[in-house]
Formats: sequence, C-alpha cells, structure tokens
Amino acid sequence: MVRMSQTQPSLTFSIWIAGIIARWRLVLYVMAATILLAGIAALLLPPVYEAHASFVTSSSTNSKMSGALGSSGSMGLQGMASQLGLSAGGDPSESPNFYVKLIQSEELRRRLLNSKFQNPRSSNPRDSATLLDILRINNADSVRRMEIALKRMQKAVVTDFDIKTNVVELVVKSRWSDLAAAMANRTIALVDAFNHECRVAWIAPRCSCSRRKSGSGTSMIRTGSGGALRSWCSRKAAFVATSM
Repeated sequence: MVRMSQTQPSLTFSIWIAGIIARWRLVLYVMAATILLAGIAALLLPPVYEAHASFVTSSSTNSKMSGALGSSGSMGLQGMASQLGLSAGGDPSESPNFYVKLIQSEELRRRLLNSKFQNPRSSNPRDSATLLDILRINNADSVRRMEIALKRMQKAVVTDFDIKTNVVELVVKSRWSDLAAAMANRTIALVDAFNHECRVAWIAPRCSCSRRKSGSGTSMIRTGSGGALRSWCSRKAAFVATSM
C-alpha cells in the first residue's frame, strides 16, 4: 500500500508578502493599536531628565588615620576601612568608595529630601518647597511617607566611582531638568558639608587634649564645647554606620 504525503511549500519572500496582503486588515489594526498605545504612553508618562555631576576626592600621603588603623587594637577601624575599599594606611574620608556610600546613606538622603528647592509645580519662580513636598507622596503617615521617598531617592540618585582617578560620578533623575540639576548640586554641597564637619570632629578633640595638658581653658572645653563634640561624634559614627 502506497501512502501519499503532501509536503508544504517552503516559505519564501513572495509567499510571506502574499500572506500579509491577504490579511491586510489585521495588519492595519495591529499598527493602529500600536500607534495609539505609544501616543497614550507619551502623554501619560512624564519625561525623565538626567543631571550629571562629578568630583575628585582628595588624597594625602600623610594620612591622619594611618597610625590608628595600623595599631594592634584597631581591628574595628580596619574592618571599616576594608568595607570602604581602603588599605590599612588610608584615610576613610579620602576614599571614593566612602563618598559613594555616603551619598547612598539614609541620613544624606533625608537631608536632601528636607532641603528646599524651587517648586517646579508652581507658576511663581519664587515659590520653594522641600523635595519631600515636591514629590507629592500621598500618605497620611509621615514616617511611611519618608520611607517611600527614601526608596525613590535610591532610584533617582545613582553614584559610581573610578578607583584609578578618584573621580566620583553622580547621576540624578527627575521629571524637571532644573530640579535634577539643583538636586545634584545640593547633594555635592551636603557631601562637602559633611566632609568639613568630619574634619572638624577629628581636629577639635586633639585641640581639647592639648589645652587640657597646658591647663588653659579646661573648664570651657569641658562645659562649653565638649558636649557638642561628643554629640556630633555620636552622630558621625551613626552616619558612617548607616552609609555602610
């Protein structure tokens, strides 16, 4: 018994064109639906602007913390330095990875959210509002509102660094170009302010020790600035811990 099998012709370009022409209505419907969806997405989805900024971290040969990190009883400091991408003789405040962690820290993002910017939603250029208010997060609970804003800032602010050149790059995304640029400038300003406060916190206790040794101004240091310095050092330690 001979079985006859029907073979289908191979698909060629002419057969493919003929199939499209035969189903021209379906092709038009699909194209029209695609164009319509693209138009709706362009109207509903806001544009996103990026602001790029970069800075170079300073490096010194005489590190202030080289002796502390190299001592036998400083395993905690050595562990912190290794997490920040530093050697045992490096200053944590001079590492580009430290600044990246600092920008990504929750404390700095909170300060950025509480900073005031020109309100892009207002027609008056003199109107200003905090970044938290500009985001318009609809939540009655203030704590939850801040948590949502902090998560948004994680996606809006992206950082990277080059270990060879010590260049830290910052990319800020926003619906408004002016606001993105202002956020980038404000972030760098916050980093600079924190860097200055950290160096003051390192220098002030040494000045306090030298004054106590000389016997001049001892009561003023203990009662006047001692409490403020201890308070700031505790905040600094919590800030660095948060950044890691």
